Amino acid sequence: MYDTLIIEQDKFANTLSNILKSGSYKVYETNSIDDSIEEIKKVRYNLIFVDIDLVNKNPLFWQMREKYANDSLVVITSDKDGIEDRLFPIKENVCDIITKPYNMDMVLNLLNSLKEKYRFHIAKESIFSFIKSKISINIPSDKKYIEYLSSYLDNIFYVNLVSDVASFKIAFEEAVINAIIHGNKSDSKKNVKIDIHINHKKIKIVIEDEGQGFDYVNALIKLTETQTNIFKTSGRGIFMMSLYTDDFCYEKDGRKITLVKHL
Repeated sequence: MYDTLIIEQDKFANTLSNILKSGSYKVYETNSIDDSIEEIKKVRYNLIFVDIDLVNKNPLFWQMREKYANDSLVVITSDKDGIEDRLFPIKENVCDIITKPYNMDMVLNLLNSLKEKYRFHIAKESIFSFIKSKISINIPSDKKYIEYLSSYLDNIFYVNLVSDVASFKIAFEEAVINAIIHGNKSDSKKNVKIDIHINHKKIKIVIEDEGQGFDYVNALIKLTETQTNIFKTSGRGIFMMSLYTDDFCYEKDGRKITLVKHL
């Protein structure tokens, strides 16, 4: 049985509720975003059906859903007029769309699709919870270890169902090369420390060398002064990291860099 929340304020709500109940879904109904927020604080709903006009009027719903019901699948309900235009601002939070008026076949087909999505979603969450603790790796300052490190990272991504990370890996490899060559001066007695964090929202990799650091603020400024600077060997790594990550930052006088990719 799936716990289901319907947030509707028109005559079609009863139709949807009856169809769900006929399929042994446990249904709670409300016509208010404020009431729905109180509900998702109390109950872990598997499915949430919500009218697009209601959430567009009260975007607080998405903040509360992120905090209290992040593992719920959200289905937007709407009439057929202009659905894509009105959906655009919240599309990344939506699992599926269903249009009114509802009929039995339409809802049942959707539910069959959602069952597969929910099983995958929960499986992914359980795998992520297994690896939420930090993975720490230390390698000597030798470029030959980058290939092994890259392969190891591929395995971590594969186990955690993470895809579309080829560009992020380029940024990662550039950061490790910088730490080995520019940070530790290829001194095999010095190590590069790598911490990998993965959850359902993002990948965060922290790379720290044992060198003297560098003036990263000035390096970032120079990178933006002229277009030709981005093609210089000395600035290419920073450019790659800025291009292929969603966020990156330096700490500890440039000895430590954090790379972030949102999932």
